[in-house]
Amino acid sequence: MGVDEGLLADLVARRRMAEQAVEEMPEGPRKERAFEILFRNLLEGRTAEPGVPQNRKLTKQKPAKARPKEHVARRARAGPQTHVRQLVETGYFDEPRRLAEIVQQLRVGGHLYDQPPVAVAVLRLTRSSGPLRRIPEKDEKGREVYIYQKAVE
Repeated sequence: MGVDEGLLADLVARRRMAEQAVEEMPEGPRKERAFEILFRNLLEGRTAEPGVPQNRKLTKQKPAKARPKEHVARRARAGPQTHVRQLVETGYFDEPRRLAEIVQQLRVGGHLYDQPPVAVAVLRLTRSSGPLRRIPEKDEKGREVYIYQKAVE
C-alpha cells in the first residue's frame, strides 16, 4: 500500500510548524496541550490570526443597539376585570349571579377566561366601594359560596 508522498510531506511540515511554535515553552502538560491545539488547527486548515488565541472560539461581535424608537401609544388589552366591569354597566348584575354564570356570560361574549382570573377580577370589583357586592350563600351541598350583585348606589 503506497503512501501519498505529497500528503506525508504536508503532514510533516505542519507538525514541524506546531513544534516550532511551542519550542520555547517549558516542558509539561501545558506545552503538550498547546502543541495538540496548534497541530489540530493546522490540520484543519486554520491559521493563526495576530492577537487571537487559537484555543478559544471566535465569537461574533454583537451588533450595536439601535436607537430607541419613538414611543408609540398602544391600546391596552382589556382583561377579565374590564370585561366584568362592562357586564356591570350593561345591567347584568341587577340580578344576583354566581361565578360560574359570570364565566359563562363572558364566554357568550367571546371572552374565554378560566374561572380563577374571573374570580380575582370580580373580587377586586367588590373591594373598596366597587360596583359589586358579594353575598354569602349555601349551595346544594351545604358549602358556602358567593353570589355577586350590583352594589346599591
